Amino acid sequence: MGEDADRVYDELGEAAFGALAGYWTRRRGARRFEVLHNEQVVRPAATERKRSALRAEAASARDQLRRAEEALRRLERLPLVDPCADGEVLLWTKRFPSSGGAAYTYVALRTGGRWFTTAKRAGARDARAPLSWTDLYEVMNQGGYVESMFRMARGERLV
Repeated sequence: MGEDADRVYDELGEAAFGALAGYWTRRRGARRFEVLHNEQVVRPAATERKRSALRAEAASARDQLRRAEEALRRLERLPLVDPCADGEVLLWTKRFPSSGGAAYTYVALRTGGRWFTTAKRAGARDARAPLSWTDLYEVMNQGGYVESMFRMARGERLV
Protein backbone atom coordinates (compact mmCIF):
# COMPACT_ATOMS: atom_id res chain seq x y z
CA MET A 1 0.00 0.00 0.00
CA GLY A 2 2.93 2.37 0.34
CA GLU A 3 5.19 3.81 3.01
CA ASP A 4 2.48 5.83 4.79
CA ALA A 5 0.13 2.88 5.03
CA ASP A 6 2.96 0.63 6.20
CA ARG A 7 3.98 3.15 8.86
CA VAL A 8 0.39 3.50 10.13
CA TYR A 9 0.03 -0.28 10.16
CA ASP A 10 3.27 -0.67 12.11
CA GLU A 11 2.34 1.97 14.69
CA LEU A 12 -1.32 1.11 15.24
CA GLY A 13 -1.44 -2.59 14.60
CA GLU A 14 -3.78 -4.59 12.43
CA ALA A 15 -7.03 -3.89 14.33
CA ALA A 16 -6.61 -0.10 14.27
CA PHE A 17 -5.46 -0.05 10.67
CA GLY A 18 -8.45 -2.14 9.64
CA ALA A 19 -10.73 0.48 11.18
CA LEU A 20 -8.88 3.30 9.36
CA ALA A 21 -8.51 1.49 6.06
CA GLY A 22 -12.00 2.50 4.91
CA TYR A 23 -11.27 6.19 5.49
CA TRP A 24 -7.93 6.56 3.71
CA THR A 25 -7.14 5.86 0.12
CA ARG A 26 -4.46 6.58 -2.41
CA ARG A 27 -5.53 6.94 -5.99
CA ARG A 28 -3.31 5.38 -8.60
CA GLY A 29 -0.37 7.63 -9.29
CA ALA A 30 -1.18 9.96 -6.37
CA ARG A 31 1.69 10.97 -4.10
CA ARG A 32 -0.31 11.11 -0.90
CA PHE A 33 -3.31 9.59 0.80
CA GLU A 34 -6.64 11.43 0.76
CA VAL A 35 -9.43 11.29 3.30
CA LEU A 36 -12.64 9.51 2.34
CA HIS A 37 -15.86 11.05 3.62
CA ASN A 38 -19.18 9.41 2.85
CA GLU A 39 -17.31 7.27 0.36
CA GLN A 40 -16.14 10.31 -1.62
CA VAL A 41 -12.58 11.53 -1.78
CA VAL A 42 -12.13 14.91 -0.11
CA ARG A 43 -9.45 16.66 -2.11
CA PRO A 44 -7.44 19.28 -0.21
CA ALA A 45 -7.50 21.81 -3.08
CA ALA A 46 -11.30 21.60 -3.42
CA THR A 47 -11.66 21.94 0.34
CA GLU A 48 -9.40 25.00 0.39
CA ARG A 49 -11.36 26.63 -2.45
CA LYS A 50 -14.58 26.07 -0.51
CA ARG A 51 -13.04 27.50 2.67
CA SER A 52 -11.77 30.51 0.74
CA ALA A 53 -15.20 31.10 -0.77
CA LEU A 54 -16.85 30.83 2.66
CA ARG A 55 -14.31 33.27 4.15
CA ALA A 56 -15.07 35.77 1.38
CA GLU A 57 -18.81 35.30 1.91
CA ALA A 58 -18.41 35.83 5.67
CA ALA A 59 -16.34 38.99 5.10
CA SER A 60 -19.01 40.31 2.72
CA ALA A 61 -21.75 39.56 5.26
CA ARG A 62 -19.77 41.35 8.01
CA ASP A 63 -19.35 44.37 5.72
CA GLN A 64 -23.06 44.36 4.85
CA LEU A 65 -23.95 44.14 8.56
CA ARG A 66 -21.62 47.05 9.35
CA ARG A 67 -23.22 49.19 6.62
CA ALA A 68 -26.73 48.32 7.83
CA GLU A 69 -25.84 49.21 11.44
CA GLU A 70 -24.38 52.56 10.28
CA ALA A 71 -27.54 53.30 8.28
CA LEU A 72 -29.67 52.47 11.32
CA ARG A 73 -27.60 54.78 13.55
CA ARG A 74 -27.96 57.61 11.01
CA LEU A 75 -31.71 57.04 10.74
CA GLU A 76 -32.15 57.01 14.53
CA ARG A 77 -30.50 60.45 14.77
CA LEU A 78 -33.32 62.11 12.81
CA PRO A 79 -36.23 63.47 14.86
CA LEU A 80 -39.41 61.39 14.54
CA VAL A 81 -41.71 64.29 15.35
CA ASP A 82 -41.74 67.63 13.59
CA PRO A 83 -39.13 69.75 15.42
CA CYS A 84 -40.18 73.10 13.93
CA ALA A 85 -42.94 75.67 14.23
CA ASP A 86 -44.53 77.49 11.31
CA GLY A 87 -42.16 79.93 9.64
CA GLU A 88 -39.01 77.98 10.52
CA VAL A 89 -36.52 76.73 7.96
CA LEU A 90 -34.65 73.40 7.96
CA LEU A 91 -31.40 73.02 6.07
CA TRP A 92 -29.91 69.55 5.60
CA THR A 93 -27.06 67.95 3.73
CA LYS A 94 -27.75 64.59 2.18
CA ARG A 95 -25.02 62.21 1.02
CA PHE A 96 -25.57 59.68 -1.78
CA PRO A 97 -23.15 56.72 -1.46
CA SER A 98 -24.37 55.18 -4.72
CA SER A 99 -23.27 58.32 -6.59
CA GLY A 100 -19.68 58.24 -5.42
CA GLY A 101 -20.51 59.93 -2.12
CA ALA A 102 -21.91 63.12 -3.66
CA ALA A 103 -23.52 65.47 -1.14
CA TYR A 104 -26.33 67.96 -1.78
CA THR A 105 -27.86 70.62 0.46
CA TYR A 106 -31.63 71.06 0.68
CA VAL A 107 -33.91 73.59 2.38
CA ALA A 108 -37.47 73.23 3.64
CA LEU A 109 -39.85 75.92 4.92
CA ARG A 110 -42.72 75.05 7.27
CA THR A 111 -45.92 76.99 6.61
CA GLY A 112 -49.42 76.09 7.80
CA GLY A 113 -48.19 72.80 9.27
CA ARG A 114 -46.84 71.66 5.87
CA TRP A 115 -43.34 71.65 4.38
CA PHE A 116 -42.24 73.24 1.12
CA THR A 117 -38.84 71.94 0.05
CA THR A 118 -36.21 72.12 -2.64
CA ALA A 119 -35.91 68.30 -2.51
CA LYS A 120 -38.12 66.33 -4.88
CA ARG A 121 -40.12 63.39 -3.65
CA ALA A 122 -39.68 60.30 -5.87
CA GLY A 123 -42.79 59.55 -7.86
CA ALA A 124 -44.42 62.90 -6.98
CA ARG A 125 -46.25 64.59 -9.84
CA ASP A 126 -45.73 68.07 -8.46
CA ALA A 127 -42.36 68.74 -6.87
CA ARG A 128 -43.73 71.93 -5.28
CA ALA A 129 -46.57 70.19 -3.45
CA PRO A 130 -46.46 70.71 0.33
CA LEU A 131 -45.38 67.73 2.42
CA SER A 132 -46.28 66.48 5.85
CA TRP A 133 -43.42 65.78 8.29
CA THR A 134 -43.77 62.05 7.52
CA ASP A 135 -43.41 62.72 3.79
CA LEU A 136 -40.45 65.05 4.36
CA TYR A 137 -38.84 62.40 6.54
CA GLU A 138 -39.16 59.91 3.66
CA VAL A 139 -37.65 62.43 1.23
CA MET A 140 -34.72 62.94 3.57
CA ASN A 141 -33.99 59.21 3.68
CA GLN A 142 -34.63 58.41 0.06
CA GLY A 143 -31.55 57.12 -1.81
CA GLY A 144 -29.07 58.52 0.67
CA TYR A 145 -28.69 59.65 4.25
CA VAL A 146 -28.83 62.93 6.12
CA GLU A 147 -25.34 63.94 7.10
CA SER A 148 -26.30 67.13 8.95
CA MET A 149 -29.48 69.08 9.70
CA PHE A 150 -29.92 72.62 11.07
CA ARG A 151 -32.93 74.57 12.32
CA MET A 152 -32.05 77.96 10.84
CA ALA A 153 -34.24 80.22 13.05
CA ARG A 154 -32.29 79.21 16.14
CA GLY A 155 -29.04 78.24 14.48
CA GLU A 156 -29.45 74.85 16.15
CA ARG A 157 -27.92 71.67 14.84
CA LEU A 158 -30.40 68.78 14.94
CA VAL A 159 -28.19 66.10 13.39
